[in-house]
Amino acid sequence: MVDAPLKAVFFDFDGVICQTEVCRMDVLEARLHALGLYPDRRKLYRMISGGFRPREAAMDELFGSQPLYWEQREKVLERHPIQFRYPQILTPGITEVTEMLCRAGLQLAVVSNSSTEVVDQALHQCGIRENFRHIFSGWERPDRKPEPALYQQAMTYFGLKAENCLVVEDSPVGIRAGKRAGLPVAALRDRDGLIDQSEADVVLLTIRDLLALPCVRKTMKM
Repeated sequence: MVDAPLKAVFFDFDGVICQTEVCRMDVLEARLHALGLYPDRRKLYRMISGGFRPREAAMDELFGSQPLYWEQREKVLERHPIQFRYPQILTPGITEVTEMLCRAGLQLAVVSNSSTEVVDQALHQCGIRENFRHIFSGWERPDRKPEPALYQQAMTYFGLKAENCLVVEDSPVGIRAGKRAGLPVAALRDRDGLIDQSEADVVLLTIRDLLALPCVRKTMKM
């Protein structure tokens, strides 16, 4: 993946550092089941991890052929914000992995479509904020992922070239953003293995598998 010396690792937040997307899916699926609607789980994953597509259009496409949906549509589209307890959904091993990468001298950053405030708060709650030099947020940017701008900004911030960086993502939107920026991308497998990660250079079954990548192992031995 990376032949040149690895100097930085850029982590997505949702689905990589904290398992917010799985939590959202479980909550939404339970609500839909209570209304008598049973979605295809692969399509539901795709909707949740697909970026900023309008909720109404996504739901209409998912359930449009079911008469019951149109009877329940108003309830389906109701928003129920989730109050995440981030330490409880922290990806197992992420603390250990990021600490080891930091000790090896690598620069770490979060590159996320979520807001800086939310990510910063979550990292502090999980006790890992100091492991990350910077947070790059696309929350209010028109060029958020899948556009490459956030990753390009991260490279510029650290003064690095693509061959010196590695991206860790999970969703097709994030993977595509990294690849469009010319970066090698490792995808962390989702809990149920339902997200299309075929565009990534390598798929990690656990976040600890990141440490086994040749480019990372080489850096940690230096």
